[in-house]
Amino acid sequence: MKISLNGLDLPKIAEGPLTVREVLKELQSEIHASGKLLLKAVLDGVPLSENWDSDYRMNTPVDRAKHLELIIDEPKHAAQQLLKDSCALIERLTMKTGELARKFRIGSEVVANNELVEFLDELKLLLTGLDVSTRQTDNHPEFSRIRSRMEMSAAQLAPTLDRIYHAQSSGDTVSIADEIQYELPTQMNSLKDLLTETTRVMNAKS
Repeated sequence: MKISLNGLDLPKIAEGPLTVREVLKELQSEIHASGKLLLKAVLDGVPLSENWDSDYRMNTPVDRAKHLELIIDEPKHAAQQLLKDSCALIERLTMKTGELARKFRIGSEVVANNELVEFLDELKLLLTGLDVSTRQTDNHPEFSRIRSRMEMSAAQLAPTLDRIYHAQSSGDTVSIADEIQYELPTQMNSLKDLLTETTRVMNAKS
């Protein structure tokens, strides 16, 4: 599958046992990490729906697709939109924790593990969005304080994720469910508070 960015073809193509979803999520992470914003994705001439996860074409194998076109924005516009996207994403992830934990408890391991991988990918995307949003700040002192809090939150989140990965590798579904249901929501609420504070400071700055 050929990939183009703002009308320019990238030198690499997507191939192998991958889906459009996997390729797009990786590209979106790279775009966000560079401080830019992915505005639109078009697959074989047809735009993907705004809520990409609900578009059935995201599951298309890359060897059955010809062209993925991406439209991105420049850094000066990216921070506010990234922040908005991150706020929406954390609300969605927070709502998923209870149901995801329940699936591990009732033994739906295949479905639950697949959803856990997607959940953790989106959590990583959320952290990237918060990081990029607070980097586009011209050394604003309030953003420096927020970044310090963000680093503390990330440090608190890391052991929880380590325990989830360890429990997943050992097949301990009860421990996975406990971490998702009882530990993650508290830490995600801390991230939500950071996003709220970042939004307030960014709006005041603009």
